[in-house]
Amino acid sequence: MSLLYKNLKNIYREKPALEFLSPLEETYLFIRDFLKLALERNNEYVNPSDYSIKYGQDMLNSLNLFLNISQSAYPILSRYYYISCDECDSPTIVSSMNKLYECTHCKYPLDITSDTKETFSNIHYIFKINPEIRKELNYDLKGQPSSSSNFVEEGDQTPYSEAPNLSMLIESQDENYTGVVEEKASIKENLLRFAEGI
Repeated sequence: MSLLYKNLKNIYREKPALEFLSPLEETYLFIRDFLKLALERNNEYVNPSDYSIKYGQDMLNSLNLFLNISQSAYPILSRYYYISCDECDSPTIVSSMNKLYECTHCKYPLDITSDTKETFSNIHYIFKINPEIRKELNYDLKGQPSSSSNFVEEGDQTPYSEAPNLSMLIESQDENYTGVVEEKASIKENLLRFAEGI
């Protein structure tokens, strides 16, 4: 049994609601195919938007899945936040909202303390494949022809600026999306820390 499958099965065991949103076996095939395609294209990050388009999934459902498989004791992905600097237009990519306070290139302060829709619309979710999962999938790719369909040209990927953003997540009212609910609580906690000056 592959590490990817074992981790996904354990995540589904932790979060039984996932089975109702997308069956385990189907999700495994989709995720495996999607991550292999990303590796074939040398994409450093993966985007729930691309997953949603490729497999005809609802965007919020795809984001919920990605959040769940990155917020587990059995991680398949790692979550990152992407924002483009207003001053130099360079991308800032960080693994924690706590690190999202200045541009990593020009050191210009990023305004994320406001809870305006515009601010949250500018912060996007992107994900990186867990190194152990990456190693396993790269090994699989060496010996097998790709099972991935070419839905876009080699190397094409939705721009990170079109990845799901915090605003979309915060506006969601569906409590069935466990990953989304947990992420909303984390964002509120981080905003309170910023407001208190911690």
